Amino acid sequence: MTSSASSPWLADARVMGCLALLAAAGDGRNDRHGDAVANFGVKSVEVADVIVVDENVYELPQAAIFVNKPVAESRVSGLKRANDFGEWAGFDQHLLVAPSQWAHGGRNSNGHSHVPQASGAIPYLHGRQLRTDSASNVPSVGIKRVVAAPDKFRGTVSAQEAARAIGHACWELGIECDEVPMADGGDGLLDALGGANRTTVVTGPLGDPVEAGWRLAKDTAVIEMARASGLSIAGGSAGNEPLDATTAGTGELIDHALDAGARRIIVGLGGSATTDGGFGAIRAITAIARLKQVELLVACDVTTTFTAAAEVFGPQKGASPAEVKMLTRRLERMLQMFQDDFDADVSSVRGGGAAGGLGGALAALGGTLLPGFELVADEVDLYDCLDGADLIVTGEGSLDKTSFEGKVVGGVATIASDADIPVLAIVGSADPAVMREHGGISVISLEDRFGAEAAFAEPKHCIERAATDWLSAPSDGVVSRLL
Repeated sequence: MTSSASSPWLADARVMGCLALLAAAGDGRNDRHGDAVANFGVKSVEVADVIVVDENVYELPQAAIFVNKPVAESRVSGLKRANDFGEWAGFDQHLLVAPSQWAHGGRNSNGHSHVPQASGAIPYLHGRQLRTDSASNVPSVGIKRVVAAPDKFRGTVSAQEAARAIGHACWELGIECDEVPMADGGDGLLDALGGANRTTVVTGPLGDPVEAGWRLAKDTAVIEMARASGLSIAGGSAGNEPLDATTAGTGELIDHALDAGARRIIVGLGGSATTDGGFGAIRAITAIARLKQVELLVACDVTTTFTAAAEVFGPQKGASPAEVKMLTRRLERMLQMFQDDFDADVSSVRGGGAAGGLGGALAALGGTLLPGFELVADEVDLYDCLDGADLIVTGEGSLDKTSFEGKVVGGVATIASDADIPVLAIVGSADPAVMREHGGISVISLEDRFGAEAAFAEPKHCIERAATDWLSAPSDGVVSRLL
């Protein structure tokens, strides 16, 4: 049996309001509550200082009332969801009543009171244990199905590994879990969409040959430009040569996909070493006419326009202020080239500056630029997975303001809010200001919870442990939704 004296469930303001049942009215004896319960046809009440719900024991900081005779079914027919606290059918034991609703005369449109019900809830009265069964690592109230939809934790674990760790925590607790690794369109896209099943030697960002993995399944090819033209291949910003870095290898992968019979090509932008405006890629594609006959989807996680690419991304790729100006002038000239050669104006295309302008180049070739998160969510059927889910667990390496600007955590938070599903974000580290600003989701920072050394040395273990601990005790987000 587990005890949760400081449970987040009890910290929720609305729950606290419920538990402080008529606290100002007296000492909690039955006669003090007679008027309150009379209208419900209830003859007696009992004061509890601990309750048990689904084998979890919750200590109550203030007196709470349990009705020891059931309220008629007509009294509870207006509750918002029949399964919020378990099955309603056959309930004949106790009701946890919501006194804050009584105090304010809360009624729904049918005139019924809003009375949350705890299926099988048994009071633990006056220090006497009324349940003797043992339970450990039992799931939170109401959580039966979880969707694990994390991004990669850059430099430590892939999205697949993070999803697997969360899934393992769920299954160990008897909770069903759908593992849906995610990406925002940058590096990690290929892994999220099934991983590489082909390898091709192409031109690297600085001209050296590199082996680049890509995927072809049925007639759909998935290409992650970072595998061919990535900054990490160039040795990071210190080793990169911003004026010379080329997207030729990415164009070669697209060409190989066409030769292999792909009728649909997904290209993920992000993590690039380049600011060549996609010039290298265009020159490497030998069958541009054929490319225009296939569906070309371009996933990006930024909205930067084409000519702004050098100013926005050049410095992080090692470009000096002088080089940024030179690269910008090059991008401006390329706009005219796209107009002349392809009759395409990409000057105002959102995301045209992604991957140093590769986004604009692919748009000029007929590609459709899409927010990376949305494209991946569609490809992995994330929206369908949400049906019937009680919680979404997402995550990434660092939670900061960019997490809510086209990244996975922000995307998950948005669709979860639309679906009225609570979110838990397990992250490597978290900016406290961002946590305060986006207080609608629960956040666990592995560095804060386990220390920076453990978070980096054993990230999978820390992710699983964080998920297990959170799921083993009720959470603010879940109960907020249920109440």
